[in-house]
Amino acid sequence: MTSEPAAAYVDSSLARPASSPAPKPAGSAKGQIRIEDVVKIYGSQATGIRAVDNCTFDVPAGKITVVVGPSGCGKTTLLNAIAGFHSISSGTIRLDDEVLCGPGRAKAEPGPDRIVVFQNGALFPWKTIIDNVAFGPMVQGRLNRKQANEKARIMLAMRGCAISRAITPARSPPACAGESR
Repeated sequence: MTSEPAAAYVDSSLARPASSPAPKPAGSAKGQIRIEDVVKIYGSQATGIRAVDNCTFDVPAGKITVVVGPSGCGKTTLLNAIAGFHSISSGTIRLDDEVLCGPGRAKAEPGPDRIVVFQNGALFPWKTIIDNVAFGPMVQGRLNRKQANEKARIMLAMRGCAISRAITPARSPPACAGESR
């Protein structure tokens, strides 16, 4: 017997009935996401936890969509599947009519066209604020350390957080508190 998740709510101005066709992106707009009958079961089909149960909705390109629901209803699981962090058990997830995951491809490849902002702070407390900001582009191989640190300084300064010495997130000045946590 599978556990049934609590229901999530998708802003009704953006949701569409499962029977209606997916709208086409207008012009050259990129970013339309289509979730179609997505199921995610952790564990075995017979005894596992059903975290997402036949979820279907569209996110139009360029629109902000809110998925709201109680803890444990599958919101994060679904977002992680879109990002390519988790596989799905069945259904299809598309980005601009390209299949991210679905039949024959249970897990999407992570890509720079999709990002996740984590619920909890995702800073490395042992690194400086500049090192935290520079970490992503360095790990992705987009910038070397010197380039990434310079870009981090510029981005922080644009937000009113000019840092001239090694400061960890816990010791950040008040002007940087919002940016560092």
